Amino acid sequence: MRKEALIKKISLETDYTQGDVKAVLEALVKVIAAELKAAKQGDFVEVPSIVRFKKSMSPAVKERKQYNALLKRTMTIPERVPEPMVRPYAAKAMKDAVKG
Repeated sequence: MRKEALIKKISLETDYTQGDVKAVLEALVKVIAAELKAAKQGDFVEVPSIVRFKKSMSPAVKERKQYNALLKRTMTIPERVPEPMVRPYAAKAMKDAVKG
């Protein structure tokens, strides 16, 4: 579902205009982004009954040599530094609603 379709559907279900719903969704995104930025590694940021976001770090990878069977030569895999990443997890209420 696209953003505009979601905004239209929410505005039809409630008494709010599409502009109000759009403003609320944009504010929600800003609040979640600020909370995730301030969160430490392993912390959760939750939108109740919908989704939980977990902040974690991608693993560091050292530079290494690896044989490529397709090209029949040894290749160098470059080093990768750890980067922050966010993983979403569906909340229990959302899982129960989907299951029926």
